[in-house]
Amino acid sequence: MLKKDTAIYDVAVVGAGPAGASAARECAKAGLRTLLIDESVFPRYKLCGGGLTEAARKALGFKLDPDVIEQEVSRFRFCYMGKEFEVDGKKYAVTTVLRDKFDKFLVEKAVEEGTEFVDGVRISNVNNSGGIFTLIGGARRFFARTVIGADGVNSVISKLVRQPFKKDELALCVGVEVHKNGGGMMEPDLIEVEIGVNKFSYGWVFPKQRFFSVGYGAYLGYSDGLRNTLLDYLKRKGAKGEFNIRGHLLPIGGLARKTYSNNVILVGDAAGYVDPFQGEGMRYAITSGRIAGKVLADAFSNNDITTNGLSAYEIECYNEFGRDLKWARRLAYLTYNLFKVVYPVVESNNEIFEGYLQVLSGVKSYKEFFINTALRAPFFLMKTTLKRSNK
Repeated sequence: MLKKDTAIYDVAVVGAGPAGASAARECAKAGLRTLLIDESVFPRYKLCGGGLTEAARKALGFKLDPDVIEQEVSRFRFCYMGKEFEVDGKKYAVTTVLRDKFDKFLVEKAVEEGTEFVDGVRISNVNNSGGIFTLIGGARRFFARTVIGADGVNSVISKLVRQPFKKDELALCVGVEVHKNGGGMMEPDLIEVEIGVNKFSYGWVFPKQRFFSVGYGAYLGYSDGLRNTLLDYLKRKGAKGEFNIRGHLLPIGGLARKTYSNNVILVGDAAGYVDPFQGEGMRYAITSGRIAGKVLADAFSNNDITTNGLSAYEIECYNEFGRDLKWARRLAYLTYNLFKVVYPVVESNNEIFEGYLQVLSGVKSYKEFFINTALRAPFFLMKTTLKRSNK
């Protein structure tokens, strides 16, 4: 039997991850009647490295609850073909979180502002009639004047805006949680990244309080055998235990995509806002969600929720981070294609990696990092040559 929630919301946000919760919070804060819906019952498990950069924390606009924080990590190790080096980035620590706790915390922040939250309902279809959307989830129906799609890479809401992502616009990630007692050579206060095993791929270890989040990601066209690559990585790290490997897709950011239409905005993964170099999504999820909420509130205030009234969303996202994702894409292609050359240069010049940590912290843009590094390339190459000749 159908159950109709007869209230007509100003905005229905589909997907309660960082993007959706951030968007809902901004909408409710502005006085819009806001509904936030998620297919999972919260709190829920989410496969994710769980690395929250300083830039992502700043994007939140409020402090994290200490109970949400797993660890503050400032040691970083980079590995390539059996070689490795470490950097101490004390000024640019990364916070690790568990997504079940973190996402629940963000939802609670949205609810505090007046958002109505419904979990355990999967929206499978959306119809628009007379300027009112009907969101269909099992036996339930919800009604809203506008919709924000925060429902991830396989977004249902995105169908109102554009075609699905193509295969060459996607990456595959596989991951597992390894208990610290079985972590082998993994270190509890260090983030490790490995590059070079396969083209356009990298592995990672993020420490949490009780376990390590270990994973491998690759552009979809280079992802054959990725599960075995992860198993080999775990073996080399001396990890022990039963490995419940899970996987999910990510969009590759830095491409021009349509992210809004009449009465609809896409945010986070649904919009394709993911770092194409290292796969960070939470920073851009939070930022795009907040921008969407503010733009939508302005559109309601101006009585124009059409494409014209929402066009500021795409412009603001591009100015805030979209332009930078294009530079990250350039860096990804250069690095992953030439890592045999790039690795010894980065290993010999700590200031290159320190510059990258400034990008993660939001102090520098990818463009600034890319250009500054390119301009100093002759110096870095000379320093690398001298170091290698003295070995």
